[in-house]
Amino acid sequence: MINFSLENILSIFTDSNTESINECNYLNLINQYVDLAKPDFLAVLNVKSSVPIIFQKNYNLKFPLGKEGTVQDIFDGIDESTKEKILEADTKVVNFAFKNNLQPITCTYYMRFNSELSLHKKSALLRNVTVLTTDKENKPHLVLACVFDVSHLNGSQDITQIDIKNYIDCKNCLTPELEALKKELVSIFSSKMHLTKREEQILKLISEGNTSAQIAENLKIAVTTVNTHRQNLIKKNNVSNTSALLNTI
Repeated sequence: MINFSLENILSIFTDSNTESINECNYLNLINQYVDLAKPDFLAVLNVKSSVPIIFQKNYNLKFPLGKEGTVQDIFDGIDESTKEKILEADTKVVNFAFKNNLQPITCTYYMRFNSELSLHKKSALLRNVTVLTTDKENKPHLVLACVFDVSHLNGSQDITQIDIKNYIDCKNCLTPELEALKKELVSIFSSKMHLTKREEQILKLISEGNTSAQIAENLKIAVTTVNTHRQNLIKKNNVSNTSALLNTI
């Protein structure tokens, strides 16, 4: 999948004069990126245009005969409820980018989701989006969107996941505003409103500082059962550990 170092991939863009990149000369930069990052699908969008997609190419995603392999084909394979959430999340990101004047090639918005590219076969896809260039008012202009097929990774068929990374000197440095945006995006895909009664009980006990052993004793169930519920809660709330889970309460 992604087999490049962060320093190498950023240098493609940072060594270029992004102010001189436009719809006529961006392809050389994109070709360098493709050679190094090897995305399975790539698109460049002009977010200020009524017809935003100015370039799209399928490199390795598997579509059935009759489909060209476009952004629309990927989107068509997503279930309806997830589509609505993705559109809601993407709209929030776009509004944030225009309001906060994000610098090009620093902040990247990641989303892992499932799409049925071919009949009855879901693929787990990782999409990353970053601002490629800005206009004279520092508003987003050209945006780079890449898709990688991560179906081969363990746990890749789980629920939709969100992440944001803001690279400064090759280090991830999220500002308070980006942290708040990330939390807001995660909440869109959170299923915590659909917890079972037992999960609600366990979540409450976790928030009170109880260990799995203490929860098991309190509810008269096995510790392994508590741990299973704990992992389900983590997955349902799109977080990676118990500490992050508590932040969703």
